[in-house]
Amino acid sequence: LRAQRLIILATLLIAPVALAATVTWTNPTQYVDGSTLAPADIASTTIEYSNGVTFGTVAGQVVVAGAASSGTAPDPAAGASRCYRAFTTVVAAKGGGSSVASNVSCKSAAFPNPKPPTLLDAILAFLRRLFGHFA
Repeated sequence: LRAQRLIILATLLIAPVALAATVTWTNPTQYVDGSTLAPADIASTTIEYSNGVTFGTVAGQVVVAGAASSGTAPDPAAGASRCYRAFTTVVAAKGGGSSVASNVSCKSAAFPNPKPPTLLDAILAFLRRLFGHFA
């Protein structure tokens, strides 16, 4: 049982992690009429994202609850770019309205480098020594 737990823990530690872009923003402090917008009035921030070097067609969105000032959205694929923008929505008691879109921020992802080659001669030499009959 203990060995099974260690295997599960090791699997979780080496499991691939989904890549995500951390998007940060400064919450508004006023309504468009100039009156004060309290943090408690913020219901959520919606992060929209699109694919490309400029914001185009919305590819998806992530909603972050409350007056948080950061959230995560999917990273662009290797060799691609993704752009992000945000909207603030106030609580229903304050009308439930949403702001216009924020400025746009874009991120590009480089292609990963390849893994190194495996030296077959070293492996075959090891196997020959170990088993003595490999050619």
